[in-house]
Amino acid sequence: MLITIMSINFNTIAPISATVLSIGGLIFQIGKHSEKLDILSNKVYAQEKKVDENYKYINDMKIFMSRSDEKLDDMNNNIKDIKNKLEKMEDKIYFNYKVK
Repeated sequence: MLITIMSINFNTIAPISATVLSIGGLIFQIGKHSEKLDILSNKVYAQEKKVDENYKYINDMKIFMSRSDEKLDDMNNNIKDIKNKLEKMEDKIYFNYKVK
């Protein structure tokens, strides 16, 4: 009689305990996955910040290059002016030399 009472209790407790363990395992796994998703969302924000910083650096480089281009254009114009002045001086010297 003692065996039947234990088997009834075991038969009753076994499915309940298995259900509780399964639900506990599911809750644990959901917690692990939500933690992973939280980590992934932080990585996404970090990537967006990195992309924004890259755009900032690219814009700074473009500004620097455009300023350098302007300076080169100014230098080219100055060189052309100097050449023109030298040619005028050469013409004057040649003309003065011919006149004498």
